[in-house]
Amino acid sequence: MNLQRLELLVGQDTLKRLKECKVIVFGVGGVGGWLCEMLVRCGIGELTVVDFDKVDETNINRQLIALSTTIGQPKVDLIKQRMQDINPEIKIFALNQHLTKDNVKDFNCENYNFVVDCIDDLSAKFALIKYCYDNDIDIICAMGAGNRYASPHYEVVDIYKTSYDAIAKKLRKFCRDNEIKKLTVVATNAQPINTNSKTIGSVVYHPVASACALCSYIINKFMEDKQ
Repeated sequence: MNLQRLELLVGQDTLKRLKECKVIVFGVGGVGGWLCEMLVRCGIGELTVVDFDKVDETNINRQLIALSTTIGQPKVDLIKQRMQDINPEIKIFALNQHLTKDNVKDFNCENYNFVVDCIDDLSAKFALIKYCYDNDIDIICAMGAGNRYASPHYEVVDIYKTSYDAIAKKLRKFCRDNEIKKLTVVATNAQPINTNSKTIGSVVYHPVASACALCSYIINKFMEDKQ
């Protein structure tokens, strides 16, 4: 993959270091799919994606690999194929599995530079966070990106500094109950819209903005840690 334009910004030595970066992403739907795209285009050398879901037609308005021709196909397989099309040299592993509290240790999260949580299922999200915290593993978590359509603004913050986010509210309680003192997340403080529906509304640029914040954090922190 030709990364000449990136090399102009960060230099050849940094590109070589990025090839050593190993990331595992749990959940490759709205936020996670776009994040994978950005990470690979930034030159990371190894990526593992974990998701048990298949593309649904309702995903087409916001998910990278959701097309009229991919409905019903496993998301991780589509992500793997697309990432290999971008960079044939990348090491990528697609795990079509459902993370639970009983199998979380099987993913060997300690072998990665970064663990990224883009999971919708709260029980799986809690299990992953608890495991990483207990084992001193770097993890960053995506909060909600739905029920908003105004210009997006997402920041990397501690979970205890989040607001106006239903997922973050439940996660703050979980962290307090489990004595988790800090947790890095990407969130927006924009108030969500009440749609009077149990289904979460969505517009594509919000998950993309969340993915941008996640990717920039991972890339910059990795480069800082390697200096």
